[in-house]
Amino acid sequence: MLLRWKCGVVLLVLGLLSGCTNLAAVRQYAETADASLAKVPDVVSDFSGSCQRRAGFQPPERQPDCSKVKAETAPLLEVVTLLQKYNQSLGKLAADEAITFTADLDKLEQQVTGLNRFDKDRVAATVSMADYLSKLATERYRRQRVQQAIKANNQPIQTVIAGVADIIESDYRSLLENEQLAINKHYRGMETRYADTEPLALSLALRERQADQQAVAKKLEGITPLVTLIRKVASEHDKLNGRAGQLGSEEVFKLVKAYVDEAKPVLKQIKDAYQ
Repeated sequence: MLLRWKCGVVLLVLGLLSGCTNLAAVRQYAETADASLAKVPDVVSDFSGSCQRRAGFQPPERQPDCSKVKAETAPLLEVVTLLQKYNQSLGKLAADEAITFTADLDKLEQQVTGLNRFDKDRVAATVSMADYLSKLATERYRRQRVQQAIKANNQPIQTVIAGVADIIESDYRSLLENEQLAINKHYRGMETRYADTEPLALSLALRERQADQQAVAKKLEGITPLVTLIRKVASEHDKLNGRAGQLGSEEVFKLVKAYVDEAKPVLKQIKDAYQ
């Protein structure tokens, strides 16, 4: 009996050292978080897209500087890509797969420092995540690093996600609203000029107005669920952090399942808005 008990203890210790904990919930979180950010690069690209569409409805003397908008949002794309890489890496860690990640930290810091709404804390958090992933990519015993990765990156994730969500919620909404105003003003001018002289051409143009307005309205409606889902990446990560010592437990499995179930219909809504 004593021998069997000792053997059981040895097997338990070996199991813990070899990382045999079932980390399916962590992989599921990582997949859902990654899916939650999948459309964000398209949205970031549409910052300049919205500006260019607005320019098409405005006279030459009132053209916005869309090249400036594109340059200002380029660092945001770098940040979003980093968040995606973190989620993918967390999933790979949980599956004991190799991570590949390289980053020029000085260049990244310089790029993100010029990003609107990114103060020094958000810049530092971004660089901290990139630095951690760079070091993690060179290490062995990957499954044992899952708990450490979650703990080390929880605060940076909270900080960086908040920055990305704030930019989309405020700046992207503002760009779309300005585009909407330009569309309405353009077609009102057409109504004034052509209502009496070219009614048929005006009728066709007004059909285009409806399509243009609906396209912008759909994107505006998608902002709130998109931002909610982005912020959930951070809040759900915080839940994992609070239970980092029991990642294979039924409680964590249930938490992640609830997150996945809640995210599914929102993901579809976002896909429809930004297809």
